[in-house]
Amino acid sequence: MAADAQQVNVRLRPDHADLVRRVAARLKADDGFAGALERLLSGAGTAPTPPPPDDRVGALEAAVGELRQRVAALEEGTAPKPTNPPSAKVPSNPKATPAPAPVLGTGIMSQADYARWHAVSRTSVNKWKEAGHLTMAGDKVDVAASDRCLSALGMGRFRPEGKRAA
Repeated sequence: MAADAQQVNVRLRPDHADLVRRVAARLKADDGFAGALERLLSGAGTAPTPPPPDDRVGALEAAVGELRQRVAALEEGTAPKPTNPPSAKVPSNPKATPAPAPVLGTGIMSQADYARWHAVSRTSVNKWKEAGHLTMAGDKVDVAASDRCLSALGMGRFRPEGKRAA
């Protein structure tokens, strides 16, 4: 690496970390890649880019606008109705904090949060892990990959109604 190289530290969503590592490796290895990346980022002839992360007000205004359109569609009766709404499960311990909802297609969470997410005990999650039904990222659960496996097996929140948790 050149003596005048700079180190850059950034905070990323977990699903972007590998991509940024690959871009950094390519920038180190291929001198022409920087120019191609610069042309891509300049946006010549491309679709508009989303607002930068620090433009929170603009992002919130856009989200509020989208929500207003959805509410108007619901009020007019033109919104599509969900085909299979998720069943709301009441936690057995009303004081228990519900698990944070994972962002679709992303995310890792602790085994305890994953147990709350599926409305099962921590012991059930340990059994799933031992049986190889969970995809782990270190000591955390890869939510998307693990949910795909549990969905195929009809386990956790994907179990048929009336069936006992496994």
